Amino acid sequence: MKNKIILILSLVLIFCFVFVSCGKKSDDNSQEDQGDQGNTEGHTHTEMILPAVDADCKNTGLTEGKKCTTCGEILVKQTVTPLKHDYSKNGYICAEPDCGYIKISDGLKYEYNEATNTYTVVGIGTCKEAFVVIPKTYNDLPVTAIANGAFENCNSMRNIALLENIQTIGKRAFYGCSLLENVIMSENVTAIGSYAFSDCVSLKSVMLSNNVHRIEDYTFYKCYKLDNLAISSRATYVGEGAFSFCKSLTSMKLPNTVDTLGANAFEYCISLENIEIGTGITEIGKETFYGCTALKDVTIPDSVVSIGDWAFEFCVSLENVKIGAGVTSIGNNSFILSRSLASIVIPKKVAKIGEEAFYDCDQLIIYCEAESQPSEWNPNWNVSNCPVYWYSEEKPTTDGNYWHYVDGTATIWE
Repeated sequence: MKNKIILILSLVLIFCFVFVSCGKKSDDNSQEDQGDQGNTEGHTHTEMILPAVDADCKNTGLTEGKKCTTCGEILVKQTVTPLKHDYSKNGYICAEPDCGYIKISDGLKYEYNEATNTYTVVGIGTCKEAFVVIPKTYNDLPVTAIANGAFENCNSMRNIALLENIQTIGKRAFYGCSLLENVIMSENVTAIGSYAFSDCVSLKSVMLSNNVHRIEDYTFYKCYKLDNLAISSRATYVGEGAFSFCKSLTSMKLPNTVDTLGANAFEYCISLENIEIGTGITEIGKETFYGCTALKDVTIPDSVVSIGDWAFEFCVSLENVKIGAGVTSIGNNSFILSRSLASIVIPKKVAKIGEEAFYDCDQLIIYCEAESQPSEWNPNWNVSNCPVYWYSEEKPTTDGNYWHYVDGTATIWE
């Protein structure tokens, strides 16, 4: 009998030992990092990988985990990973079908407008994102404006998207954002202030709203990498220095609705090869195309009355210029150093030509529709002594330099 009791007690102790050792972890914490075989007192865990689950637009995911196949203990707990959206196409709208989730930037600084019950973005705040998205609403109210100087000299932002409720962009709003490369705006934007993108030296692309009808003074000044931009077909105003020093800009079309082209508007656009000047413009201002060294052909429409001082100075590649019949005044030094210009016709209505208008145009032949030099032409208008020919409908009977049209082409009388 005694032997039976001893045997039963021994079996119970062995069972308890096995049960406890499978579930009890070792006090030695270092064993948690022992790789595939985690030891316990009297038991070696046999690990099984709990596979990770990828998140998508609609379902959260899980990280990889581990558990023991013998006792079922969780060795590495799986954690939930957040929803994952695909922003590869444009950086802020999920490209997955039937999703369209918009990533909104956190930390921006807003100001409430009591009169309109709206918000204005007034600063970058604590936002550190490279792709900044201005939301449609904040505190359930519309966000309608970017304040003057809101992001001035912000050097963390590379891209910005302005969602549908934004209507106005203030003066100097993005001035000096040296890393900003791309700007996306909706068609609801109607006004952009002067200097808004000035000195954005990395700016390459602007999706400009067709409802912005005025390009204010120095809006894109020193946007060195901006190579292509289409302004509204209903634009009316291109201000002073609007595109000055946009060194990568290659072409521009000014629609017929534009009636004002400011001084220095395209100064030192050294890659500008093509410019289409609309028929609504009446004046080409001072230094408008100064230093456009790649510009080859220019047609000045009949609507233009005056060409300002230095307007085409240092356009060294300029080969062809057609001056409209409405021009009455050509300013000082207006075509100075345009050394590739071979010929030009001065319309009959031109009553004034300024000093050294064609200085150092050493290949130029000048055809004047006037029969003789008008009294108000500056005595030094042709200081470089370019050959000058005066118009005569009939073959002249006196000595002199004369020309006439043959099938629309200026032809010298022999």
